[in-house]
Amino acid sequence: MGLGMGETLHDGSAREDQQDREDRSGSGATGRGDTAAAAADLAKRLDTLAVRIEASRIAEYVELLHHPRKLLMSSLLTGIARGIGITIGVTVFAAVLVQLLRMLGALNLPVIGDWIADIVEIVESELDGRRIG
Repeated sequence: MGLGMGETLHDGSAREDQQDREDRSGSGATGRGDTAAAAADLAKRLDTLAVRIEASRIAEYVELLHHPRKLLMSSLLTGIARGIGITIGVTVFAAVLVQLLRMLGALNLPVIGDWIADIVEIVESELDGRRIG
């Protein structure tokens, strides 16, 4: 996601930049003092920019782009971790759902109980690898 014109990396810095522009445009005097102040202001801005670039971790991203094997391995490991996480999550969710349906089926509710019992039977038969007969 890129920054638009006038947007900056953290809150408040757009206002600070606007204030700096207004301060510079308000001073009409020129001379050596202004040159020194401008150089100090430029050095301050460069330091701020360097800190922002370092905080955005661009160097690590560029390093990955220059080493495709590292990028591939990182992406592969990320994909494996996500796949395992999703598998475990879905398994736990399904187990909790089946357990809730069993408890509702045990209540012997008139219409819903039979429907839930059918669902539990289907799920259990699929888990066991049997066919419903």
